[in-house]
Amino acid sequence: MEVLQRISNFILKVANECNDCYNVLICGDLNSRIGNEKDYVVFDTTANIDVLPPDYEVDENIARSSQDKVINTNGRKLLEFCKLNGLRVCNGRLGDDNGVGKYTYVGSTGCSVIDYVIVNPSLFDMICSFQVGDPNILSDHCVVEFSLLSRSAKERATAQENVKYEKVHKKYEWAEDLAGQYINGLEEESGAFEQLSLHVNQITSTEQIDENLQMFTELMSKVCDPLFSKTLTLRPDHPII
Repeated sequence: MEVLQRISNFILKVANECNDCYNVLICGDLNSRIGNEKDYVVFDTTANIDVLPPDYEVDENIARSSQDKVINTNGRKLLEFCKLNGLRVCNGRLGDDNGVGKYTYVGSTGCSVIDYVIVNPSLFDMICSFQVGDPNILSDHCVVEFSLLSRSAKERATAQENVKYEKVHKKYEWAEDLAGQYINGLEEESGAFEQLSLHVNQITSTEQIDENLQMFTELMSKVCDPLFSKTLTLRPDHPII
């Protein structure tokens, strides 16, 4: 169980360095039986509690099922680990295992749930499938299979709605005789490109990626427009976006 303490320390380090913008996913055989015990703080609230920070996140009651009703010492430590780090067990909550909590170990000594997938709740809607396989001849542990989306369906739909297309009014045509001027133009903007490189190495959000991409585009346009830019003349029935 010292491993859980090391993981807790690592999560705290990541949280401090990433300004709490991070996700956690832990999976494997944890040799812990947690039964149907809560992995969250029951009746958690900030009401009339002034000592809690303003960004304190209240634990939500998220139902979980399990065929294994036993709780052992390692299981209690795992539950405390989840509460301490705001993590939740996926078993018995998601996919085909929702409302089931199927046994993950079937051996000569009995059946139990000891193989888990544990995440922070914000990842729940990104796990598009979750299932525990049947016992097999290769191992007394059942296969725990899950898959994740790169984004939630809601986020993808919102992102698609927010995409704005601009008509293209120019294109670049390379001219070999202007290569020297092009190189000189890049050298004149070397300071700006170095500054951009520093910004790129400090990226921590998608907003900063967009900002740096815009800076790069503006720098290249500044150098290339006077040399290679050509205005496009388009037919009304043939728009380019």
